[in-house]
Amino acid sequence: DKVFDSGETIETPSLEKKVKITNLSASPLNIVFLPPDPQVFISGGLEAQITLSLETDPTKTKIIRVNKIGLINLQ
Repeated sequence: DKVFDSGETIETPSLEKKVKITNLSASPLNIVFLPPDPQVFISGGLEAQITLSLETDPTKTKIIRVNKIGLINLQ
């Protein structure tokens, strides 16, 4: 049903030390990948964007984009 219920397993990736999330395209952001087709469901639209930066130098950033067909792009 694309809604997390108690007892369901989810994966929450951890970030390296001194890396933080500075922006999300939707908050909270949920991305659900359903095999085997694959089907991708993104809260808030057809594409998700996550911006990461260094705590020690916020001008150094990376943008992760995930689209509705499951393509993950790092810029």
